[in-house]
Amino acid sequence: MAKMINHLKTFTRFQPNSLSTVNIHESIDRAIELLSDRLEAGGVSVSRQEDGSNAIVYADNARLKQVFVNVLSNAIDAAKENRQAPRRLQLSLTKMVTKQWCLLQTTATV
Repeated sequence: MAKMINHLKTFTRFQPNSLSTVNIHESIDRAIELLSDRLEAGGVSVSRQEDGSNAIVYADNARLKQVFVNVLSNAIDAAKENRQAPRRLQLSLTKMVTKQWCLLQTTATV
């Protein structure tokens, strides 16, 4: 509970851009933690497919987590529209060939 409260405080506080190296996997983990109640209430499970790369980017950690929370919230809403169980979100994270971009793909499946 304390972790979740700290994450929420981070979202609600105004912070100037604070760029640093960020592990995308950890940001996704925190977003999933924040949305765990919504996932459970909607009967939505999450599976992850990752390419095994370290996925370190230079970004504002708080804003990156906000992006993941928004993307995952939209995916949860889409999965909940499916009235049949099971509801699953599949997250795929791929490091692009240029090594400058990462692609996060969410898929709501039946």
